[in-house]
Amino acid sequence: MRTKYIFYFICVLFSLLIVRLVKFVYFDSSTLVNNTYNRRLSSFDAHILRGDILDANGEVLATTELDGGVSTRVYPYKSKFAHIVGFSGYTQQGVEGGYSLDLTRVDNEFLARLQNVLHGEPLRGNTVKLTLDARLQTKAFELMDGRRGAFIAIEPSTGKILACVSNPAFDPNKVAFDWEDLSNDNEDNPLLNRALQGLYPPGSTFKIVTALSEYRNIKDYQNFTYKCVGSQTFEDYTIHCYNNNKHGEVDIKKAFAKSCNTYFATVGENIGGRKLAETADSLLFNKLYPLNLNYVRSSFVLNDKSDANEIAQTSIGQGKTLVTPMHMLLLTAAAANDGLLMKPYIADSIESPTGKQLRKVLPEPYGQLISEEESRYLRELMRGVVTDGTATELDKYKFEVAGKTGTAENTGKDHGWFVCFAGETLDAPKVAVVVLLENAGGSSKTLPVAGEFIKYALSL
Repeated sequence: MRTKYIFYFICVLFSLLIVRLVKFVYFDSSTLVNNTYNRRLSSFDAHILRGDILDANGEVLATTELDGGVSTRVYPYKSKFAHIVGFSGYTQQGVEGGYSLDLTRVDNEFLARLQNVLHGEPLRGNTVKLTLDARLQTKAFELMDGRRGAFIAIEPSTGKILACVSNPAFDPNKVAFDWEDLSNDNEDNPLLNRALQGLYPPGSTFKIVTALSEYRNIKDYQNFTYKCVGSQTFEDYTIHCYNNNKHGEVDIKKAFAKSCNTYFATVGENIGGRKLAETADSLLFNKLYPLNLNYVRSSFVLNDKSDANEIAQTSIGQGKTLVTPMHMLLLTAAAANDGLLMKPYIADSIESPTGKQLRKVLPEPYGQLISEEESRYLRELMRGVVTDGTATELDKYKFEVAGKTGTAENTGKDHGWFVCFAGETLDAPKVAVVVLLENAGGSSKTLPVAGEFIKYALSL
């Protein structure tokens, strides 16, 4: 009898080993091989010329030039794609890092190596074609010129990343020469991709989350009104509306449009820390999401033991909550797409050096982040920000915009946020955009950046 149990135990262990092996080979291998700490990637580069990186229209964003047996990685657009395409040198960042295995993999390797031996032709890795559009990237880069922060745009219906800019930037062609200065610049942090890795207090853009939590947890939310006198104290902490504006009697629509802090702090107190945390948890806070690039998770810390001060601050996007521009973009894109979040992706296809398509990436749903009904609710609130609230200057365009402004307190001048989606009509939004400007003093400077980019994007 004892022998039989030992046999069963060994069978279970063997089965678990097989499951782990299958998971490693079919699910984890690509991630581990592409890890920038994998030293074997550099050995691939020694024998194979890295393949090209192209934009959605075939424009060359990165290529390898060979001169006298010496290979040099060249980035024709210089700083414009610095963070998102990245670089290959001391380390590999951006697309260069996330898709290093594809860029150093040879199609039809036996034939390629035979030609290398017979004709001296160099081995070239495969080409990675991106969803990025050089025209949109250039426009976003120009609009962000001289501004510290991040800009990112996505197609809500597919998850295609269209443009991604982080400032201050650098010239990836000169990374080898400037590495010491770049890596030691702790003030500007030029190597940091602020769009994917920068953590910021969300300011009033977080009211999207609070409004959704109110919708889910307060039955009579539509009839709840509040008289704003410009400030209100929660225990020993006083919340002020921007510039101490007195909004008077407000309901959810007016409070969202005017960005009334005291309304949302009061609502947050009524909802409570635990329910707010449940809503945040459903919206990917403290979680990973599918993206084959280096990014960091947003953080949210409320719970059922949080006091009134912390709840009030968190409900208006202050307190300890920190988000990345990419995370805010995903929430915005889901609201634009009937609540369905599409997996964000940047590699459209993998091609051989001769143009033969080896792999095509198709749009794929991540999941129903919010319900269709909740999506319509948020869309109505966000549209009111543009027609009757803090972003009315965007109501002048022929296209329709729905969004949320945000001013985030920090050391120094406030950061400015604007998250939005737009299209000829909001029934079929074509693009979702996030603009984050560090120390801009508020959100007003983000609006023309978003507006001019959307105008250009919809004209293509």
